[in-house]
Amino acid sequence: MVFRTRARDCGPRPSGRQQTGWWPMNDLKALQHGPDIPPRRFCSPWLRYSNGHPAMRANNIERRAMKAMILAAGRGERLRPMTDRCPKPLLSVGGRPLVEYHLDALAAAGIREVVVNLGWLGEQIPPVLGDGRRFGLAITYSRESWPALETAGGIVKALPVLGPNPFLVVNGDIWTDAPLADLGLPDRSLAHLVMVDNPPHNPQGDFALTGENLSLSATSGRLTYAGLGVYHPRLFDGLAPGPRPLAPVLSAAIDAGRVTGRHYHGAWLDVGTPERLERLRRRLDPQAPGPADPAPQPVRG
Repeated sequence: MVFRTRARDCGPRPSGRQQTGWWPMNDLKALQHGPDIPPRRFCSPWLRYSNGHPAMRANNIERRAMKAMILAAGRGERLRPMTDRCPKPLLSVGGRPLVEYHLDALAAAGIREVVVNLGWLGEQIPPVLGDGRRFGLAITYSRESWPALETAGGIVKALPVLGPNPFLVVNGDIWTDAPLADLGLPDRSLAHLVMVDNPPHNPQGDFALTGENLSLSATSGRLTYAGLGVYHPRLFDGLAPGPRPLAPVLSAAIDAGRVTGRHYHGAWLDVGTPERLERLRRRLDPQAPGPADPAPQPVRG
């Protein structure tokens, strides 16, 4: 039995992997800053981002040894009523669930083991993603009760599966073309965060980036955390199981000088509201139905 869905569906997809590629910078820059940004000559973000940083070379982690975690447990309050029946990671963008873009990027970076935490409507996710083999991955699911454990709490619960080495974490409700292959953890860092220009919904930013180090006190150079970073398990030492946000954990490590970052200038979008979701849909699939169109139901065939 096969289910076929249109672009806005949330639910099971036909078997077989749908191939996608990386999108040109001059086509995607408008995602974050709006359509009025003039097109630029294409410059591969992989080439600009993969700059051979000496600290990264000194602590190079084999991609096949590094694991990754996709944070997929959130409720998606600002995306209601869509998320009343569909978890955020399964919202369809460009004809496929949003989370599949992350899985493709992780596989392309050489990562082979991924943990996906499950919270709100989490039972819908494993039937769609399966065990990960069609992406070239092995997916393990970390099931949380509801309410979910928040970001740090979810990571702490998954630590036994993530293991003793640094691991990559990506928020399930972002979209980006940031390359993952060269992300690593510099010496002495407990976390290395990808930072982006402040979007309109977060004009004050989250942390300041001074050189390679993140700062809480600096008033200039503040940027927004992209929801993408590499973490060492020691960052979470001593944290008891249970609900816990990530911001206080990061703030303590930043105060101790143990968090570094990079400023990524490529395409990035926090898909946190219906307007931003529709913006991404229109960019990746200009023929997608508009927001007033009724969501079609899966049909058997």
